[in-house]
Amino acid sequence: VTAREHNGYFASITEDLVASVLENMKADGVKLDNVITVEDVMSSIMVIAAVDYPSATTADRMATFSNYGETITVASPGVWILSTVPTGNTYKYLNGTSMAAPLAAGITAMVWSVDQEMTAAEVKDIVVSTAVQPVYPSQVADSGTYYLIDACAAVEKALNILAEKDNPIDESTEAPTEVPTDPTEAEDPSRDLTDYTLLAHFDEDLNGEAYFTYD
Repeated sequence: VTAREHNGYFASITEDLVASVLENMKADGVKLDNVITVEDVMSSIMVIAAVDYPSATTADRMATFSNYGETITVASPGVWILSTVPTGNTYKYLNGTSMAAPLAAGITAMVWSVDQEMTAAEVKDIVVSTAVQPVYPSQVADSGTYYLIDACAAVEKALNILAEKDNPIDESTEAPTEVPTDPTEAEDPSRDLTDYTLLAHFDEDLNGEAYFTYD
């Protein structure tokens, strides 16, 4: 797959590409247990860019080796990441989108663990909507806009959504119950009642509600 065909460097997962893969599977006689649409795939995947090592004096930038393009979902740290390595059963600092992608996958898993009834699309929406810190391109040919994944904000939003789900707010507003008045008094609002005593009455015919008269 060439980058130019998909408007980016290795950022090649597009709707057209997914559609062609599904068509090829159908032509090859591949049968799936469930019908999968392009929308199902696109709402369930994320394309991760790698962010360079942070600096106290400069804004976040894409790593020089990172993929880029319009299909990038979010950016994730990908430089100088402490990782396990098989040789010597030890740890090592590594660079790559191979570091950025699993970090983003771990954050996504944290979001989903809050409520495992969420769909992939709902989880993705939380991750994307909480990524608000801009990451600037490092390539001259790249004019894209990217945002850094935010573990804390994503999990907090998932928790808030779950709380609202468990304790829905009743937005319906009931009109206040009007206290019935003596109709004879309502007919003459200009009547001077300063010399009268206010009496409260409870009538079973009015479901126990009170009304007031003057005596």
